[in-house]
Amino acid sequence: MKDIHLVKNVWEEKELIKESYEKGVFRDFELKVLLSGAPDVFLPPRVLSMKDRDLIFYETQSFTPLSDINFNNIFEPLSILLKLVAIVREVDCYMLYPERVNLNYHKVYINSDNNKIRCCYLQEEGENWQDNLKTLVQKMDSLFKEELATPYFKEIGMYLEKGNHSYKDITIKLEEIIREAAISIG
Repeated sequence: MKDIHLVKNVWEEKELIKESYEKGVFRDFELKVLLSGAPDVFLPPRVLSMKDRDLIFYETQSFTPLSDINFNNIFEPLSILLKLVAIVREVDCYMLYPERVNLNYHKVYINSDNNKIRCCYLQEEGENWQDNLKTLVQKMDSLFKEELATPYFKEIGMYLEKGNHSYKDITIKLEEIIREAAISIG
């Protein structure tokens, strides 16, 4: 009984979000990679396998959801988008599925102390990562208060709309837009 109490106390002291999935949604190799901590782009996961479900608990302490961030200038959200493309690319290097990186506005987390970005792994099936990124861009545009930012978000959205681009091409486009903003806004 003491062991159960200890485990309960350890879990209660951590800030966690819980995701529940049907058994078998995660492939064995995905869980092994995620639980190993590599790549270092996801919130630290804990897995509890049940008879018909897998519960994933992500530790969120010292991280804030993107949805709770107030941006001070256009360069902050643009640099986050640039970092997210790098995250998806790194995930691909580990042979994980880029379309499974959860780019939902409420599931991308930022550590305000060091500006590290962390995501949850499993995105709903059916969309590719670029569609998920485009949805995130639209959400950021609608919540960002500066009207000067809208043309930049729209340009990114239109670029992503045009088709399937490589990580490098999207990175180059985002860097171009950041340079344009720096020249225009200062």
